[in-house]
Amino acid sequence: MIKSTASKIMWGLFLVGAAVLIIVNAYFEFFVFWQMLALVALVPTVIASIVYRNFGGIFLPIALLLIVFSDPLGIPISPLPILAAGVLLTIAVSIIFSGSRKKAAIGNFDIGGVRNEETSCNVNFGGTTKHFTSDNFTYGSVDCNFGGVDVYMNEATLSPSGGTLHLSLNFGSIDIYVPRDWNVVQNIAVSAGAVGEDGKCTATPDSPTLTIAGSISFGGVDIHYAY
Repeated sequence: MIKSTASKIMWGLFLVGAAVLIIVNAYFEFFVFWQMLALVALVPTVIASIVYRNFGGIFLPIALLLIVFSDPLGIPISPLPILAAGVLLTIAVSIIFSGSRKKAAIGNFDIGGVRNEETSCNVNFGGTTKHFTSDNFTYGSVDCNFGGVDVYMNEATLSPSGGTLHLSLNFGSIDIYVPRDWNVVQNIAVSAGAVGEDGKCTATPDSPTLTIAGSISFGGVDIHYAY
């Protein structure tokens, strides 16, 4: 509730400031229209991402702002290297700090317990948490673009025939928490990314099997064996 109130106050103050800036700019003409549009659209994303450590929303918006304001700032670099640097920094920091970010972000959501046998989660430019508590989990999907997701499956029960978690990750990170006594089979296509494991697996051949499939592009997935 406190975070929600702070989020509303922050966005309200920013919009008031943006309205004042637009009026002042219309008179003094500090910026052209598309520069103003970039400020209004990207600055709050950067501020919120820094405060809540959602790395996917920091470097790329900053790179875009540098491109938009390259002439006023006198930046003698073409847009492509700036954009490439923003992408690489996003990848690097998301992988390095994949397990340490905060779970909520301004404008994003935190999903509670989900008991469905099949469910999905979509995240773009932000962070969220999802808890699976199904008594018969069969399938789930996580689609993350420029953000971070924590998926807790340590309270779920797999279907006797096993379950599948399908991932689609582009420029970000996904942390998956599973019981120690599950067999985990990885079938993930990785392009400029990494998959890691943390903790000790105590599964036996008769233990239930979770298949983690999908693709990673410029990001990192960590599988944590918990409890």
